Amino acid sequence: MKRTFCLLLAAAMLILTACGGEGEIDDPKAKPVVDNSDTVVMSYEGNTLKSGMYAFIFSALKTNYLYLLQLYGDSDFVEDTETFWNMKAEDGQTFAKSVTDDINNHCRMLLICKKMAEEYGVSLDVKAEEAVTDEYNDYVSSYGGEEALDVFLARYGIDTDELTEYLRMKQTISVLQTKLCSAGGLCEVKDEDVYSEIGKRYVKVKHIYLLNSKYEGDALSKAEELLAQIESGEKKFDDFAELSDDNAMSEYKDGFLVDLDETEENYASLAKGLEVGKCGVCKAENGAHLVTRCEMTEEDKKTKFDTVWGELADKSFSAVLENRYGQVELNGDELGKYDIITADTLQ
Repeated sequence: MKRTFCLLLAAAMLILTACGGEGEIDDPKAKPVVDNSDTVVMSYEGNTLKSGMYAFIFSALKTNYLYLLQLYGDSDFVEDTETFWNMKAEDGQTFAKSVTDDINNHCRMLLICKKMAEEYGVSLDVKAEEAVTDEYNDYVSSYGGEEALDVFLARYGIDTDELTEYLRMKQTISVLQTKLCSAGGLCEVKDEDVYSEIGKRYVKVKHIYLLNSKYEGDALSKAEELLAQIESGEKKFDDFAELSDDNAMSEYKDGFLVDLDETEENYASLAKGLEVGKCGVCKAENGAHLVTRCEMTEEDKKTKFDTVWGELADKSFSAVLENRYGQVELNGDELGKYDIITADTLQ
């Protein structure tokens, strides 16, 4: 649950598109979300985030977190209630505390990256400008037009121009990270480091999955029987391909890459410990795996390059930002008014 929770928080920081459908617009006469939308909540090196924009971000990220957890997590237990928000993750923090902390860090990041973009001469490229336009148009479509969107945003004391500025600040984070993590940048991610990480995290394997139900409840014994035939030279691994009860052998005839950090522990341990060309067995859910390790090619490594580069860039870039987080001035009295449990969600 902890890993899912953290991944969804990260995704929520990025997605932030309107979740409502056309016609689902709040009552224009509804009570404003904030008393004074111009109160400064955070500031950094001359850049400020005011309470109206902060309240909107707070609602948007709360909405997206709930949506993503319902979509990719366990939808049966996700409720916008005090009981749900006070549930604890594995680190002991309540969901309410974790989400609120991430919202505040996202807002710090907005201000820091806006200033750093000025320092390093970074501006939005064509792709980023298109992303801003697309996301803005999503909001317009969801709320039935710009006028209706303005009515909705007025509850937060902001307008479509300020929404657009926020979307631009959000895209600035991505553009700045790419710039600073590229060759010669402040937090450069080198190719050799990426390939080194790929070598540590991935192994190439083929496996044959055997179901307990086909072997009197003991697929592991059957897998060991097959392994003995391979090790004696009587059979080759591929000779048993048709016995597999999943599509791994038919879809990945040359093998596939396994992320050791994301794979079931006993499978990952077996795959990592095998020498190339050697075989082994391990228990699996409802059965057993017969596994052989394959040689990873340069082409295999290239397929994971962008993913791993992005992950290393995230770590490197985050470290730079964290050094500046403490320099962001916070209005504690104003921040204390926001409660994730009672905060609005975007309809």
